[in-house]
Amino acid sequence: MNKVKWWIYSAFIGSFAFAELIVVLFFPQYQTLVWYCFYTAISNFCIPWLPHEPIVLLYGTLFNPLLVALLGGISTCWVEFFNYKILGLITNIRQVQAIIQKHWYLKAEGWFKKAPFLSLVISGFTPIPYAPFRVFAVTSKYPLTKYLLAVFVGRTPRYYILAWAGDVIKLSWWGYGIIFLVLLIVALYSRFRAKYAKS
Repeated sequence: MNKVKWWIYSAFIGSFAFAELIVVLFFPQYQTLVWYCFYTAISNFCIPWLPHEPIVLLYGTLFNPLLVALLGGISTCWVEFFNYKILGLITNIRQVQAIIQKHWYLKAEGWFKKAPFLSLVISGFTPIPYAPFRVFAVTSKYPLTKYLLAVFVGRTPRYYILAWAGDVIKLSWWGYGIIFLVLLIVALYSRFRAKYAKS
């Protein structure tokens, strides 16, 4: 399983390295957008406590908000493809199987099954924590294509609103930096507080 996971991680990093090469060679004026896509992806993947909102706001001042939104939506779908595959491996572990077979989990998953697409769209668009819905999608074997479509439909309008707001507000770089640091501190504090409470 570890070999499979490392293959997935390598494919994830390699895809962005290839995209960066193509853009540098043929569209150098859009080079920074590859980094935006990469940041958007990792903030939804291996480093979920990284705040993406200030970055989307910032890029809304640099590029067309619709372009920023579409690339953000595509990047999120790309990383959610990997998330879906990795969770599929993790949920096959015996200890994890024991958890997802518990009554409380099956009941929550049952509620998700009543409107899976709508649940994914709403949680993707709003500040509602998205991780549980991602897990429900995998354990309920919700089709990957429908899952990715729901991700795109939910996330893209959110990115557009943020990018549009950034284009309207037009804060300075240090203004976005302050927003980033505040959100990062809040996220880390919440993370460590939750970890301390469990211990």
